[in-house]
Amino acid sequence: MASLKHGGGAAGADANGVIHLTDRKPARGIGYEVVLRSRGPLTPAPDPETVQHILDEIKAAAQRYGVDEHLVKAVARVESNFNPKAVSVSGAVGVMQLIPSTAKRYGVSNSFDYKQNIDGGTRYLRELLKMFDGDIRNAVAAYNAGEGNVLKHGGIPPIQETRAFVAMVSDYYEHYSGRSVAPPGPVRARPPVAGHGHKRPVRQYTDSRGVIHLTNR
Repeated sequence: MASLKHGGGAAGADANGVIHLTDRKPARGIGYEVVLRSRGPLTPAPDPETVQHILDEIKAAAQRYGVDEHLVKAVARVESNFNPKAVSVSGAVGVMQLIPSTAKRYGVSNSFDYKQNIDGGTRYLRELLKMFDGDIRNAVAAYNAGEGNVLKHGGIPPIQETRAFVAMVSDYYEHYSGRSVAPPGPVRARPPVAGHGHKRPVRQYTDSRGVIHLTNR
């Protein structure tokens, strides 16, 4: 099972019927199923000092390229949780989760360098906003699924990951812009684990070893 920091998670129920979700591979013989294949809020955040450096760089890049700072911040939050070391299963890297071709397109030689990464991601957002006449939702969808998919479907494509991504970025954008008082939760609502039919809210916590746990108890 892939680690959540690389975009995956697994779930299983114990003898008491309690559902557990984890970013670590369960012990041999324990049944489980992969239920999360997304990046962003499930990625561990770096230390507060690093986060502040990243937020400062986001502000600088947004001003440099004339992009709404709150939008860049929302994309970074959902893409990597501001983690410059985040890597997805598809090979997207860094704060703005640049794939190699996008990094090359914007002259990013080291995607783990958060300054280069944020610069490239912000320039890409600027280009997408121009392409879609300032339509933020379409630009964000294109950031996730590619310009071709959005153009092909005349809007947000019918891809579950992309629709969830747009919704999450929109939530954070509203919050960072001051139009929403309550911050979005760390994990958006997802379908129940097959076969268990639980309806209790799922809560997330990180233990002393840094392992992320999600539970319905």
